[in-house]
Amino acid sequence: MEDMKDSYEEKLESKFEMYKEAIKKHAYMCAMEQIEDHYVPIEEFIAEQEKVEDRENKILQLERQLHEQSGRLLTLGSPRSDIPTTENGVEPDLTDEMMKRANEVLQKQCMEKDELIKSLKLKIQKLNEMLLEANEGYRKTAEENSSLKHTIMLKDQEMDSLQNWAKRVLELEETVSSLQKELNDRKKHFSAEDSKQQKPRRGLLANLKSTVSGAASSPLGRGWGKHEEASSSRRHVLFTHKAKE
Repeated sequence: MEDMKDSYEEKLESKFEMYKEAIKKHAYMCAMEQIEDHYVPIEEFIAEQEKVEDRENKILQLERQLHEQSGRLLTLGSPRSDIPTTENGVEPDLTDEMMKRANEVLQKQCMEKDELIKSLKLKIQKLNEMLLEANEGYRKTAEENSSLKHTIMLKDQEMDSLQNWAKRVLELEETVSSLQKELNDRKKHFSAEDSKQQKPRRGLLANLKSTVSGAASSPLGRGWGKHEEASSSRRHVLFTHKAKE
């Protein structure tokens, strides 16, 4: 019985250990999946931030250059007395052409910078969304881990309760075994006492029987029997005589 209880406890412990390992493995796999889906390495995030800052600095530099070039073009476009002009207006035409080209270049640069700014803003927005999703994933993972820890704690408590129950069962079985042994010992003792008390009684009866049989077989016993027969015959004669009278 004790071997069966030991094997039962071992099987129970192995099952709970298996459940613990399965729960831990499941939590680890869920956390890894969340990390693979939503995790952004901090190095990559910092690198993207540095790229954004670098691009913003470049944009500022280009804007400053644009303002400087615009100022220069305005200066070139202003009427100056020291610039020689011809009667057919060749010099003003060249100036207008240069300003037109400069404006086209500036517009093209502005469009490129606008597209770059839009692209950078979109990337920053995506990074922020990924960061929020990663934080949400971390929060859910933390909640799942907390729930799993609570479940493991309940399983540990259940395991402790079952172990205490098994220990109590063993103690009760030991108590029952001890009481059974004590009861068997008492039965043996009582049976021995009964056998001791029955032997003298049988001997006394045997002595009485032997005494009676011996008395009947002795001459005195036979004479006593004859005397009783004579007495009975005399009584019979007296009874018949009285009846005749």
